[in-house]
Amino acid sequence: MVTKLLKFTGKFFLFSVTGFLLFLLLLHLSGFKSYYVLSGSMEPEIKTGSMVIVNTNADNFQIGDIICYQLSDTRVTHRILSITSKDSFITKGDANEAQDFFPVNRNMIIGKAVFHIPYLGYLFQMISEILTFK
Repeated sequence: MVTKLLKFTGKFFLFSVTGFLLFLLLLHLSGFKSYYVLSGSMEPEIKTGSMVIVNTNADNFQIGDIICYQLSDTRVTHRILSITSKDSFITKGDANEAQDFFPVNRNMIIGKAVFHIPYLGYLFQMISEILTFK
């Protein structure tokens, strides 16, 4: 009985992980990317350790949208607070008291966050560190 339960649990886990990885692959092929959140700047909306799915084909940004952008070697996920021009945005983390120090130019934007999965980023960070021997 215990052996059957262990086999079932193992198969269920394997199929679940495989299915989720296929889901992420299909998202990636459709112009979406996934990132994990390393800080609490977007809490309570997006918790630290969450996985954020970003539409990289998005080009229509509005006040209130959550965007992911590249700042030097760091990816930042913050909300658009105001639009200063067609290609420039003021952003702020929901948990931060002040807006970000400088405007985000359109060419820095990776895409618009479309949904997030709480705490799943921790799992992917752990797997990434195991695979890269960190």
